[in-house]
Amino acid sequence: MTETPPIPLQTLGRLTVNHRIIKQSRPLELVVFLASCQGDAARDLVENALFGEEVSGSALSNLVQRARNLGFDIQTVFQRYELRTPVRVDALDLEQALKVGDLERSVQLYGGPFFPQSVSPFSEELRGYFEENLIQLALDRQDTRLMFEVMKRVGMDPRLGDSILAGTSQNMQSVLCQAPMRGLGLSARPVRAVS
Repeated sequence: MTETPPIPLQTLGRLTVNHRIIKQSRPLELVVFLASCQGDAARDLVENALFGEEVSGSALSNLVQRARNLGFDIQTVFQRYELRTPVRVDALDLEQALKVGDLERSVQLYGGPFFPQSVSPFSEELRGYFEENLIQLALDRQDTRLMFEVMKRVGMDPRLGDSILAGTSQNMQSVLCQAPMRGLGLSARPVRAVS
């Protein structure tokens, strides 16, 4: 008997299931949360992670049904939820790469914020964790190219900007300082010498 290959889930920057764009993020968020718990979590834990303190009695049941409609096998067993569909989540791969300090792989995996539109405690916490750890790893490595790559993905961070400027020559600093203006479609005016 052959094992079913895991379904690839993209959650960083855009949301896809098996390379198809998904418009409903909440059911996918449930699947990813269960996957992050090795496929099994208590009802209370799931509710707190996805809804915080404000959860109606039927909210989780509705979410489970919507995830099932996407093709995921989620079973309820004694107030626990089990994800029985094998999945491969880009965010969990990123978490592993960050833990081992693999900045190149982390930059490659990070396509944008984790569940960018979600305001659940789970997504907000993990989104912040990824961004902060990418920045910190880039600062620790002091590789200008990778610091630029991280900044392109997470946005302008003063710590990265300062570190990049500190490691460049005066001429290069002038070019770097003008770059944001060029990105906005503006051109820097030449500075005239005062006589």
